[in-house]
Amino acid sequence: MTFSFLCRASKASKNGLCPIEFSININGERKYVTTNRKAKPFSFNPRTQKVYNDNETTDYWAALRAKLYAQN
Repeated sequence: MTFSFLCRASKASKNGLCPIEFSININGERKYVTTNRKAKPFSFNPRTQKVYNDNETTDYWAALRAKLYAQN
């Protein structure tokens, strides 16, 4: 099982914010869940899966990831 976050630039709103989606792979099947967070596409780093200058969002994702690992 793997988890990752991604910024969907194709779903950007008029103000330029993109929804951050959570991707989970279980036994070769990938599912996407939209989180309640948005970011500018250029401020999201896909390699580190963090948003620049937004520690609150990064902490939220860390807590979410910890909950998912704890359930497994």
